[in-house]
Amino acid sequence: MVYAIRQHRIKPVSKPVRLEYLWIEKDERRDADNIAFAQKFVQDALVSAGVLPNDNRKWVRGFSHDFRRGDRTGVQVTITEEAI
Repeated sequence: MVYAIRQHRIKPVSKPVRLEYLWIEKDERRDADNIAFAQKFVQDALVSAGVLPNDNRKWVRGFSHDFRRGDRTGVQVTITEEAI
């Protein structure tokens, strides 16, 4: 996952952020909470790739989740910096 983040050349943040997760699944067999638990791994990868300085509450002020069906399973994350 870190490789994918670096490949997209996402710039490091300089302000606290909100994260919007769009989880895409081929079907609706898994419960939403079983999918969304993976946000921890995504946030850890963003820290490891240098996009977020930390994934604590100082830097990640909140997040939301949405779920859709699609041809491939995956996640899209929108990072929005907050005004300080």
